[in-house]
Amino acid sequence: MSPKGKTFYPSLRRRFPGAPVVWLAVLVSGFGSLISYQMRAGAPAVAPGEWPQGVGLNFDPHRCNLVMFAHPKCPCTDASLEELLVIALATGRITESALTPVFGCALHEATSSKDEKL
Repeated sequence: MSPKGKTFYPSLRRRFPGAPVVWLAVLVSGFGSLISYQMRAGAPAVAPGEWPQGVGLNFDPHRCNLVMFAHPKCPCTDASLEELLVIALATGRITESALTPVFGCALHEATSSKDEKL
């Protein structure tokens, strides 16, 4: 310390006058990289050429086939089923035989305890 109680270290602004400009450049380039990564398309998915065998769901080649996976405790399941009902009533093209609930899967078994909530 000097005799007047001040330190001999100059302020950061005097030592690094370009620091705010460098910081802003790093910030802009970082956000630019994040936005570029976010907007980049992923690898395209490849759909199988034929219906999988042994899945327990029948394929009707004369109609559109819808497969919907729904968790019994998820609040979105009720909304999805209501939308499916609206489509079924509006078009009349979905039959009861096409609606097949599948229980006994590993996910349903693992989350069916009474004390576990989503």
